Amino acid sequence: MDGNDLESPGADWRGRGRLTVAEWNVLRLLAEGRNNDEIAAALGKSRGTVKHQVSSVLHKLVLRDRIAAIVWWYTVPPRTREVTASEEKK
Repeated sequence: MDGNDLESPGADWRGRGRLTVAEWNVLRLLAEGRNNDEIAAALGKSRGTVKHQVSSVLHKLVLRDRIAAIVWWYTVPPRTREVTASEEKK
């Protein structure tokens, strides 16, 4: 199984690189099932910026698509996501 399998949504939960706070926010909204336009409106960003950030999240977490990102979000313990996001703010 590689990092692109839904059963294994990343070789390591930290993926290839650390997500920025902005990327965490995009991932959270993506996990709620929102599309790029809805994410852009919620965050006050352009559609293009959101599209770029979604691509960056997928690359950093070694995921194939949005569905794998949603699975990843619900696979990683919430406390882990909170700690990692707060570490990024430092």
